[in-house]
Amino acid sequence: MGVMGKTKGIPGLLCAVLLAAAFAAPAPGRAQEASATEAQREQARELFRRGRELYQRGRTEEALEILRQAWELYPSWAVSNGMALCAEKLGRMEEALALYERSLAEGGASIPADQQGQIAQRIGELRRELRLGRLRVVTHPDGVALTLDGAPLGASPFEGNIPAGEHVIGLRLAGYEDAERPVTLAVGESRTVDVTLVARVETPAGPTGPTGPGGAGTRLAVESEPAGAAVLVDGEPVGTTPVPGAEVEPGEHVVRVEYGDRAWEDRVTMVEGGTTRLTVSLGGGVHQGWFWGIASTAVAAAAGAAGTGGYAWSLHDEYQTASPSRQDEIRPTGELMLDVADALWGVAGAAAIGALVLFFFTDFGEEPSGTIAVPEPVAPVGPDAAVMREPLRFGL
Repeated sequence: MGVMGKTKGIPGLLCAVLLAAAFAAPAPGRAQEASATEAQREQARELFRRGRELYQRGRTEEALEILRQAWELYPSWAVSNGMALCAEKLGRMEEALALYERSLAEGGASIPADQQGQIAQRIGELRRELRLGRLRVVTHPDGVALTLDGAPLGASPFEGNIPAGEHVIGLRLAGYEDAERPVTLAVGESRTVDVTLVARVETPAGPTGPTGPGGAGTRLAVESEPAGAAVLVDGEPVGTTPVPGAEVEPGEHVVRVEYGDRAWEDRVTMVEGGTTRLTVSLGGGVHQGWFWGIASTAVAAAAGAAGTGGYAWSLHDEYQTASPSRQDEIRPTGELMLDVADALWGVAGAAAIGALVLFFFTDFGEEPSGTIAVPEPVAPVGPDAAVMREPLRFGL
């Protein structure tokens, strides 16, 4: 990835970070820091001061090399930040971005808040200038080999900058089904991709086995509504739905699909050399308590509105025949009752509409169900099969 633009100049605020930063000792934790002697720290401080002076005198390349030596002796966010400023002044924008990110990660809470903001702002500006996005890949389990559009990316967990645009992340780990995930990153955007790999069920291979010569694998494909349900074959997990095709032994197995507190289980016969497809509906919509609660609110509000409105109309009838003094007493109460009735009718209408919408998404306790599509047995192969496929001749 080459430099995609020239520097627009070192921002004054970030330059001040280098010129004014104290060479404070970072919090312990890194082995290199923990093992540094006071002599090494003092030598690193001296190198930092020399690097700052060289930077001020415009000898940026030399300053960068001196600061690298200081960082090797005693890593510090101030040194990483100084190196970033040098790299940016030299037009090495991608190197500068990586150093700014390292500085922010190393310093953490030890960096003054205003300087944290300045560094974070410059990181965002450089990502936009270089048309990069930030990608984080989390996998279950860890240690998955990652590719980006076919090129090696590293192992999970991964976090780094990649060019903005549409990409395909490849995931591969021994013992698990290979997977791919599309991802689209806008310029300057940060995105996390979280993937749970499906374990591969290995079956013994042999001359007459399901994966032996001339044979095809026996597989189980499972889809569920909702997706993300755990699939177990004879009590052993094989992944979460959708499962595109887990390899299993031919014959009868107990298949269980679980999602939260809902589960479907049945005996499924696997046909040798074919893929048995299982579609399971687990329900699990909106809990019916929400529907009944909102429906009850609609009924209660309507009843309240009717009662309040009825009382208001009774006051209205009394108002027509009352004396002027009594009318003055009735009027405020009647107007208040009418306003309350109107409000309750509004609540009742809104709750009724909400209950109607929820009706179509509510789980009223339907039992989980499953549909099994069993493939036809695979036709035999070999000499006998050729004889079986040859059509009978008419006559002698």
